[in-house]
Amino acid sequence: MVVTPATPACGISLGTDGSVTAGERHYPPVIASYQQDATGQVEIPPKRLILFPPAPQSGLRIIQACETADPNSLCWAVRLMNPTTGILQNVVAGKYGPEHWIRWSPQQRRVALFSQSEGAQWLYIVDTASGSTASYPDPSENANWQIDRESFTWSGDNAFTVKVKSCEACAFETRSFTLP
Repeated sequence: MVVTPATPACGISLGTDGSVTAGERHYPPVIASYQQDATGQVEIPPKRLILFPPAPQSGLRIIQACETADPNSLCWAVRLMNPTTGILQNVVAGKYGPEHWIRWSPQQRRVALFSQSEGAQWLYIVDTASGSTASYPDPSENANWQIDRESFTWSGDNAFTVKVKSCEACAFETRSFTLP
């Protein structure tokens, strides 16, 4: 779902200054990007928001802020919207933001996002309480994964399985992960 200053959706609207309103809740402006000019760094408000499906019970939602209204615009600013606390928390989910794929854990304490760049793919698991993100493969692994997104399954709020392969000629293998 897409929101622009002229087109609200799902009860969410975007102000021209980047502020977000969801129902009666008003969130501070989101910054989509920065531009350098003679006076210094200038904040660029988003021209478009991408809304991911909300968590079924809690209403938590991932949103992506895009620099322009163009469908090919950079949308690297990612936030976790919490309707209970009124906080828009910065979330790390790839250099250029996540693809349009999301999986909420059973108790919605975590959310899985997917990103790809230059042939490599990553899963980002976000803790919805703290906003901290774990990435798979772990950066220390120095691996380029191909991920079978359809195989992703939560086996509880702190564990998941997914099929991955680490080379083009390799077969997919099921990997299981337990989060701290």
